[in-house]
Amino acid sequence: MHRFLVPGLLTVGTLPSTRATIEWASTADRNQLVGERLALAESAYDVVPGTASETRRPDNYGQCVWGPSGSYKYDFLITKDNKDSDGETSRTECFANVFETGKALAYPFPRSSYHYDTDPNHAVTEDSLDKPHIALDIEFDVSKNNAVSVVDTQYFDFENFETNAASILYKSTGHSAGRYKYNLKAYDFEGVDSKDCSTCLSVTDLYRPTGVKGSCQNANKDGFTKANVDELKFQVDKLVEYRQKADNNKCSDDRCDTLGLVRTNFFGVESERDSKADTKVDDALQSWKSCLSDALTDAEWAKLTTSVFTTSPSFPSVFTCARSCKYDVTLKEFYTPYSCAADYGVEGLDRRQCAGDATQFCNFTQTVTARASDLVSKVQVALKPSPVKPPILDPKTVFPGSNYNAPSTTSKELHFDVTCDNNAPEFATYCTSHLQVKVSDLFKLEATLNSDNDAVKALLANRPTTTTNPIVFWRVKNTLAGTWQEISAATGDLKDSTAVLTFPQFKSELVFEAYTACGKVGDSITWTIYVHRTEVVHIDDWWYSMWDCGAAGKCNVEHTDFRVCKFKFDPQCDTYLSMLNPSDAKNIPIDPKTNDAYKVCEYKDDKNGKKTCSEGCWWHYASCDTASSEEACADRIREEGSRFVYCGKDGAHAPQVIEQETLAMQMLLQDTLTTAAPVSTTPIPVNPTPLEVRIQWQFFGMTCSWKYQNSKAAAPFLSTASLGAAQPAFDKEVAIKMQNVDVTEVTVSCDFFFKSNAAGADVKPTKRSRSKTVLIQNCDHPRWNAERPTDQGRYIKDTCDVVSWYSDISGLKPRQPAPFQACKGALLYPSDPSIEEGKSSTIYVETGSTGLACCNPKSPTTVAPFTCQNLPGTTSIGLCTDSKDPSIYYTRSVKFFGESVIDAAQSYVRELVVAGGLLAAVAVVAAVSAKKSSVAGVKMDDAYLQLLA
Repeated sequence: MHRFLVPGLLTVGTLPSTRATIEWASTADRNQLVGERLALAESAYDVVPGTASETRRPDNYGQCVWGPSGSYKYDFLITKDNKDSDGETSRTECFANVFETGKALAYPFPRSSYHYDTDPNHAVTEDSLDKPHIALDIEFDVSKNNAVSVVDTQYFDFENFETNAASILYKSTGHSAGRYKYNLKAYDFEGVDSKDCSTCLSVTDLYRPTGVKGSCQNANKDGFTKANVDELKFQVDKLVEYRQKADNNKCSDDRCDTLGLVRTNFFGVESERDSKADTKVDDALQSWKSCLSDALTDAEWAKLTTSVFTTSPSFPSVFTCARSCKYDVTLKEFYTPYSCAADYGVEGLDRRQCAGDATQFCNFTQTVTARASDLVSKVQVALKPSPVKPPILDPKTVFPGSNYNAPSTTSKELHFDVTCDNNAPEFATYCTSHLQVKVSDLFKLEATLNSDNDAVKALLANRPTTTTNPIVFWRVKNTLAGTWQEISAATGDLKDSTAVLTFPQFKSELVFEAYTACGKVGDSITWTIYVHRTEVVHIDDWWYSMWDCGAAGKCNVEHTDFRVCKFKFDPQCDTYLSMLNPSDAKNIPIDPKTNDAYKVCEYKDDKNGKKTCSEGCWWHYASCDTASSEEACADRIREEGSRFVYCGKDGAHAPQVIEQETLAMQMLLQDTLTTAAPVSTTPIPVNPTPLEVRIQWQFFGMTCSWKYQNSKAAAPFLSTASLGAAQPAFDKEVAIKMQNVDVTEVTVSCDFFFKSNAAGADVKPTKRSRSKTVLIQNCDHPRWNAERPTDQGRYIKDTCDVVSWYSDISGLKPRQPAPFQACKGALLYPSDPSIEEGKSSTIYVETGSTGLACCNPKSPTTVAPFTCQNLPGTTSIGLCTDSKDPSIYYTRSVKFFGESVIDAAQSYVRELVVAGGLLAAVAVVAAVSAKKSSVAGVKMDDAYLQLLA
C-alpha cells in the first residue's frame, strides 16, 4: 500500500545494544534548527546496559510541523499574474517553492540518534532500503473531475534530504493549479520508522483574464452610409480585440467568455440572442463586424417592398428604419476550485467553474438609421416628351405679356386649352369632363437609387433588382385641399383604375410625394396646372353694337322710300375687345339683399334698385319701356336680338327662342335661378384663386350678304377674310329700299372667322355666323301735289326717261332714282318690283362719289332738276332732291299745314341723334380699363367690366 510521508526525514542508525530515537525537525525557522542540532549532539546517545528482549523505545515524538504556522495544509490562491516576479511562463509553473525556509510549507526533516549527517552521502535505492532513508510519497489531482494521480515513491538519505528537501519536494511534481498531498516517512536500521509526516497543498487560480477595452458606450448614427457603418465597425473591431488580447496567466487559461449578439432589424423585429461562447478566443467574429452592414434579410425586404399606402394614401405607414446590434462580452475562464479540505466531488464529475473579473465586460448597442434619402438619391416627376394630353407649348405667345413658362420638367407648369363655354353646365367647374387625364398621360415618375452609397449597395446585394421600383411608392393629390390618391407602381396611374385627374378651377396644383418604408423621399413635387377656358366666341353684343338703323321702330327716312343702316367695325371698341378676351364679368346682376341673380323681367332702376318690368319691353336687366306695345317689342326682338323680352303684367313672359351661345339669353328660361353661375357637383376649394386668364381669340375677317324676303338670291355685302388678322376699322352706310308691301323685310347675314391664340399655325379659323333682320315700313301720310302742279309729282313713268327699278347703274338703261330715292353710296334694292317668291334678286351696289343721275322730266323743261345730294346726317348716302338748301331736302305746303314752314323733314341726322341717345341709355358695356391692342390680337391683361345701367 502506498504511504504518504512528510518531507524532511533524517534517519540515524543504532547498534543492537542501543535504543535510538527519530524525531522531526522543522525548517520553518533556520536559527532554531541550528541550536537544536547542537543539543542533539550532546544527548543523542543513552548508553546503558540493555536486555535482549527490549531493543526499542516507544515513539513518543510529536507530529512534524510544516511552515511557520504549524499547519498541515496550505490552500494557495493565485490572485495575480506572477510570471514577472517568479518566472512562471506556463500553466505548470503557477506557484513558487512553498517548501523553502520561512515559506508557507517550510519542510520538516527527521532527526536520528545517529549523526548521519557526518556520514558520507550515499544513494538510496530500493536495494538499499535496509539502510537509514526517507521515503516520499505524493498523490496529486490537477484534473477537473477529481482524477487522482500518484508519483512513484522516492527515497533519500537523511543528509541529502535535510539539505535539499525544499528543492526535492518542489520538483517532485508539476506546478499547476491542483491539489497535492505529500507524505514523508523516515526509516532507521532494522526498519525502525517514524510517524508519518503529511501535508496538503492546494493551488487555485483566482487570477482572471483582463483586457484593454475600447469604447463601451452605445452609439447611434443617423444615415445609413459607408462612413457611418465603418465608424461603428471600428468600435466592434476594438471589442473583438479586447477579447483576443486579454491578459491572463497560464494556470487556467481555458476561456469561457460570455458573449452574444442581438440583432434588431430595420423594422423593429428583434432576434434571439446569438451566443458565441463556444468560439475560440482568436475568432475574428466576422458576423459581428458585418452585423450592421449585412444584406437585407427576407423579412426586411418583404417589409421594404410593401406599399406604405396599404391602410390609406392619406396616412402612409412608415418606419424609423433603425438597424441595431447589441453586443456583450464578458471575459471569463474555467478554473477548478481545489482545496485541502475533506474530499470533494465524485470522480468523473466536472468540478470546473466559469468565472471572470467583475470589471471585465463590455456591452453596448449600435444603431444606424436608414433615411429614405440614403436609399434613394433623387426623385422627380418628369414631363413626358410626347404627352397624351398636349399642353400649350408656348404660353407666353398665347398670352402676351404674361410670365408663364413653357411646359418642362424644370418649370413644372402646364397650361391647357379647354373648350368650355359659359353656358355649359360645367362652366363653374371648368368643364372637367373635357380635360380628364391619367398620370401617365403627362408624367413619368422617376426615382434614382443611391448608387454612390456603398452601404446601400451592400444592403441590396442579394436582391434581383438594382432599381428603386420595388421600394418607392407614390401618391398625388389635386390641389392642396384635395385627397391623396395612391399611384400604382405597375401602371404609373392612379391605383383606383376608375379615377382620373380633373382640374375644377383655373389654377390647380398637383402635389406628388414619393415614399419608402423608411419615410418620405425629398420634398413634395408640385406641378402647377392652368386651365384656360376657351369659350365659344360670344359675338351677339358685338354684332348688334355694330349696327345703327336709326330711331327705334322700322320707319323709312321721312318722305323717302328707303331706310339707312350704318355698320361700323372698330377693332378698338369695348365689345370687340371683350369678345376676343373673355373675362369673369357676369352678364346677370346679383341682388345684394338675397344674393340671387336677377330674373327675366327684373332690372335696375335709376337708383340701382331691383324693379319688375310690367307690361313693357324689357331689355337685358337694364330698362323697361312701358310705352312699347307687345307688337313693337316683337319687332325689336326681330331686329335687335333676343335680349329684348316683352313682359306682361307683373313680369309674366313667354319663353324665348335663344341663340345658342348667349348665356344671358339662356337665362331667360331659368326663372328659378338663385345663383350667378351654374351649380357644380365637383367641390371647389374655398381658398382664393388667381384671376382667370382665358384663351384669347384673333379675328380673321368677315363675309356678309343681304337678301330680301322671298328673294331668290342674296347680294354680297362685305368680305375682309382675305386680310387675315390685320383687320382695319371701317364704316359702311347702306340705303335699303322699301318694297311695295306693308313691311319690307331684309336680312343681312355674316360669317365671322376667329382663331384661338392657342391654335397652331395650320389650324383653320373657326366660323361663327350671325344675321340681322331690318324691317322697313312707310311711316309717312299720303300728300297732295296741288301746290306744285309743275313738279315731278306725277307718275314716274310719265316723267322719267328711265325707270328707277332698273337694277344696273350703268349700261344702256342705267338706274335713275326717282325723287327722294337713294342715289349715292351703298344701295340695296330688289332687281324687280315683284314681291312674288323667287321673282327678283337682291341687288347691292356702291356708286361713285357723285352718285347716280336722278330721274328728271324729258327735255326741254323749265323746272329745277332733281339732283343727287347728300342726305343730312349721313356721310355717304345721297338722295334725289330739288332743294337748294343742303340741310333741307323736302318743302311742305303752307296751305296743307296751315302755316308756311320750311321743315327739315325730321332730317336723318335728328333721327340718329335720338337713336344714339336711346342706345346710350341702354348701353351694356362700359369700358373700365382698356389697353391698346392691334387688330391681330388683344393683350391678355385687358379687362372689361360689364356694367348694367
